[in-house]
Amino acid sequence: MRLSEIRFAFAVASSLAVAVAGCGAGSEDGDGGAGGTEVGSGPGGTGSTGSGFTGGSTGSGMADDCLAQAKLIYLVSVDYELYSFDPTIAGTAAYDLVGPLSCASGGAPQSMAVSRDGTAYVFYDTGELFRVSTTDASCQSTSYVHPVQQGFNQLGMGFTAASEGSKDEVLYIVSPAFGLATVAFPSFQVSQTGALVGAAELTGGPDAKLFHFAAANAALGEIGLPSYSLAPMHVFSELSGTGAWAFSRYAGKFYLFTSPGDGFPSTTTEYDPVTDSSTTRDASIGFTVVGAGQSTCVPPPPPM
Repeated sequence: MRLSEIRFAFAVASSLAVAVAGCGAGSEDGDGGAGGTEVGSGPGGTGSTGSGFTGGSTGSGMADDCLAQAKLIYLVSVDYELYSFDPTIAGTAAYDLVGPLSCASGGAPQSMAVSRDGTAYVFYDTGELFRVSTTDASCQSTSYVHPVQQGFNQLGMGFTAASEGSKDEVLYIVSPAFGLATVAFPSFQVSQTGALVGAAELTGGPDAKLFHFAAANAALGEIGLPSYSLAPMHVFSELSGTGAWAFSRYAGKFYLFTSPGDGFPSTTTEYDPVTDSSTTRDASIGFTVVGAGQSTCVPPPPPM
């Protein structure tokens, strides 16, 4: 996610408002993709047939459904590339390139979440949502329709368990245009709550908790479910001036990927909520992260 794009979004929104006033017609489109396998030709590659998908289904409730690839964190870069990240490995060896994205879109990746079957869902600033294989980065379109379609669209997103320890999961999204919402599977129908309107990223976990990070004030908070209230947790004073950001959660610890903007490699910050301490894990990871996510298959927080 990029702050420069948020500023652009408000500029576009203002321009559209003037156009609507002048001609009396809206510009919302709402087409989020036709569904099925997509052969792409975007900046990330020459196209894909989606052969890397596991065939699993979100919220299937199946026993022993966690593949090895579903137990990692995944990152998407400003350069249309998908990486895995293993927090148990020290240094930059923890970051492994899966492959270039080849989603058929005129836009750019903007956010990401990962489902329990090891599929990455990558949101593009055009308002499109793509299924991306965490095996080979192959890409499929979905039938998702963005609720408020604009010239530039922003979204934060993350899966969390439906209840603690459950194999069922819920995809939450948040937008400065419509706030917090859920996305149903397999229909991709969006249900808005009207809460927490603003620019932020989301992450969850196997403990059914949901967390919110806003780079504008570098604040981390927990979203109460089902009240949708936001309880402050920590402010990262060292992360002021962030231009591109994403975050994830693994074994109860948070990993924040921040950069001053495009062209500046991201820094990974590790935050332990038990000790309320943050440390710089990796000062430069070699690429700029705009989206991050992990499934509910990652290790849960240790017992208190």
